[in-house]
Amino acid sequence: MFAMEIDGLAQVGSPSFPDTVIETHRLGKYYPGAAKGSGVWAVRFASLRVFAGDITVLMGPSGSGKTTLLCMLGGLLKPTEGFLYVCGEDIGRCGEERRRRFRREKIGFVFQNFNLLASLTAAENVGVALSLRGRDPGEAMAYLEHVGLADKADFLPDQLSGGQRQRVAIARAIAGEPPMILADEPTAALDAEHGREAMGLLRRMAHERGTAVVVVTHDPRVRDFADRVLEMEDGRLHKIVRRYRLIAGRRHKISAGTGEIGEESGRISDAGT
Repeated sequence: MFAMEIDGLAQVGSPSFPDTVIETHRLGKYYPGAAKGSGVWAVRFASLRVFAGDITVLMGPSGSGKTTLLCMLGGLLKPTEGFLYVCGEDIGRCGEERRRRFRREKIGFVFQNFNLLASLTAAENVGVALSLRGRDPGEAMAYLEHVGLADKADFLPDQLSGGQRQRVAIARAIAGEPPMILADEPTAALDAEHGREAMGLLRRMAHERGTAVVVVTHDPRVRDFADRVLEMEDGRLHKIVRRYRLIAGRRHKISAGTGEIGEESGRISDAGT
């Protein structure tokens, strides 16, 4: 068992550490096939923690299970096996209605293609998210100011550049300040400059507000913004590299090749499999 895996989950419904936002233990997702025995494990034996204030980047080739794992973390897919605790709640065993409410209240999503409502202005798109979280839609301007788009509040999505649309999408995700943000390929539709801009905003949310951010990406440049990088292949987590360590309240970059296991870097074993 590797160092980041959960020790027995003795306290059901409560994270092992006070700053743990997501905690999984041997999480798996199986898709049955048409014929007996022809199914596929999209994710298997995924054990990890995601901490408040960290950007965790999940990388791997297409078909490695990254998006499936992200969807389970966000309550969009129900695990086939294992344990999943988000904000201290056993999301893996919740019914669909509870998972839907949980997504609305606790998670901000950022999508590759922005998924803004075309008929609504930037402010109205953010206002919808606020309303769903029980907040005043009038607060939308404050979140647009946070991403530098207060002057575009009345613009429709098709009047904005790709980078501006992604910033509106980030403002929508952080509206109401959910404890976690899940981003699926947030830089894929952006050029290099706007990709850095989007990741810089997500990093600022994590480091300044204590939001837990999980990013799925193929973009190697996103590594530069990560506190921790998880590599995935064939449905399994293979390596965790922690790029920064918190010492006396300040982040310190870890040099490559430290060889420290679990929190810093190391090969993940499939203990017990």
